[in-house]
Amino acid sequence: MRYKRKFASEEKTISFLTYQPEIEAKHSEEEAGNLLPQLTALFTQDAVPDQLTEKAGEVLYRFFC
Repeated sequence: MRYKRKFASEEKTISFLTYQPEIEAKHSEEEAGNLLPQLTALFTQDAVPDQLTEKAGEVLYRFFC
């Protein structure tokens, strides 16, 4: 605090927030995780065009990272 006071800083309380998802949210994550192998199987079939597989990957990537 002494160091910060040298620069005429304003002292403030630092607050911390924590998020603890409910059981339902964990269940949704589990369902999404189970969905990935199914989607992978569908989009990697020979009959599915590569462009469709690439686009699906772009759209769905954020849900499985």
